[in-house]
Amino acid sequence: MIDEGQARALVEQEIADFGNDPRSPWTPVIKRVESFERGWIVYYGPRERDVRLAGNAPFIVDNSTGELFPTGTAAPVAEYVANYLRTGNPHG
Repeated sequence: MIDEGQARALVEQEIADFGNDPRSPWTPVIKRVESFERGWIVYYGPRERDVRLAGNAPFIVDNSTGELFPTGTAAPVAEYVANYLRTGNPHG
């Protein structure tokens, strides 16, 4: 089973290079983690207060396998979680 600390570490590894664009440098950090019956929803954003992002959708981390699933920003997070619970895929 994956615990919250392990879920955070998996997402931190995934997002480590996200802020390396020289045109818009920022430092990605975990902002919030929520649990649900099959894992964790991990939200991230910039460390810098003056940086605004678009499209930084949270990840679902499966608590039995540690697999990461990117969600999206077109629908509420609850919809992606419901899809994941129903089909194993946040996008339905």
